[in-house]
Formats: sequence, structure tokens, C-alpha cells
Amino acid sequence: MTSDEDRWKLAELTRIPGVRFCLVFAVDGILLTNTADIDEDGAQRIAAACSGLLSLATALNKDIGFQSPLLQNFSRWSDGYVFVRRAADKTSLAVVTSETADPSLIAHAMAERIQRIGESALSTPGRAPAGA
Repeated sequence: MTSDEDRWKLAELTRIPGVRFCLVFAVDGILLTNTADIDEDGAQRIAAACSGLLSLATALNKDIGFQSPLLQNFSRWSDGYVFVRRAADKTSLAVVTSETADPSLIAHAMAERIQRIGESALSTPGRAPAGA
């Protein structure tokens, strides 16, 4: 998924009441694409932070005793939410909303959008090791 040509694939999510912006990022926190509702530097920082959220939540699996991989992380503040969901191999989708958003609607819309775009279109290709 490339930045400019694929923003339209996220546009449907931004039409849901309360959605501020969306972004797709690689497992290592690299921003792949974002909606136009956020500047590029901010989107890159948020992508890295959301990748960290998923890493922390995934690390809990062993201690909690869950066997299945983490699917989604949901964080809430008094003035909004951040939803982060695995989208495909090495790729995730984040949606940031205001406090007025309906969490169940957002979670459902994210799952539907991922399914509609297709996991293969969202997957992140492997990168060469550093120094290679």
C-alpha cells in the first residue's frame, strides 16, 4: 500500500461520525499511508506509537495465557479513542476518533474495510536487513 494512490481506500472510514483520521503502518512503525486529515510528521509519530502499543499488547499474551495473536487494541481518553487493528502480514490500521465516536461501529468498520481492501493489498513486503 503506497501513500498517495491508496488514501482513497481509507476515505470511507473518515466519513464515520467522530473519526478524525486513519493511517496504515508496518509492524516496525513505518507509516505506509494516511488520510489527509493529519500532517505527515504527526502521522509518522502516531504510526510508530501505535506499533509500540501493539508490541506491548502482544507481549502480554504469554503472561496472560492467551494463545491466539492480538487482533485489536483499543485505548480511550476522555476526549477520544485510538483503535489499532492488525490488517495483514506485518501491517496494521489505526483509527483516531473524538469522544463522540461509537466504538462498536468503528471496530466493525475497521474489520470490514480490511476485509474489503484485502489482506494481500495491505501486507507489507519484507525489507532487506540493514547494511545489505
